[in-house]
Amino acid sequence: MAYIKECGTYAQKFYSGKKSENNVDMEKIAYVNDNLYDRICDKIGRLHKENGEPMPYEKNDDIVR
Repeated sequence: MAYIKECGTYAQKFYSGKKSENNVDMEKIAYVNDNLYDRICDKIGRLHKENGEPMPYEKNDDIVR
């Protein structure tokens, strides 16, 4: 989760103009090549493996997928 926060902070600095386009690290800009999604999915998988119990899920119709 620290990596996700780091990427968000980096993206915020970039979009506010504190980081130059010439020196931007595209891997740290949120959602490039689904990098952050992959990390989140990996973390969910590890939590499930460690817990062993089914993860409850309720569909939220207010979220557009």
